[in-house]
Amino acid sequence: MEYPFYLEQKFFDAGRLETRTLTAQEAEALNYEDGHTAHGEGYTLYVDGYNSLEAIQLSGRVGGHKTGLCGAVRRKGVCAR
Repeated sequence: MEYPFYLEQKFFDAGRLETRTLTAQEAEALNYEDGHTAHGEGYTLYVDGYNSLEAIQLSGRVGGHKTGLCGAVRRKGVCAR
């Protein structure tokens, strides 16, 4: 796996958001990798990799996908502007 931690975000059509942080092992068991997207019934799933739990928290990422919040691609928990 490319990163030790992954942030899984489910954006539901009704406006609800569910997030969970996964270890690399958990993400691998779900066949996730950095940049993974999928569509389920009533939701869109995004998975992004991070170098640390702190990077997830500091990036302000919960609620926005890598290309969404800062208008540029985020890599390794940093907005690449």
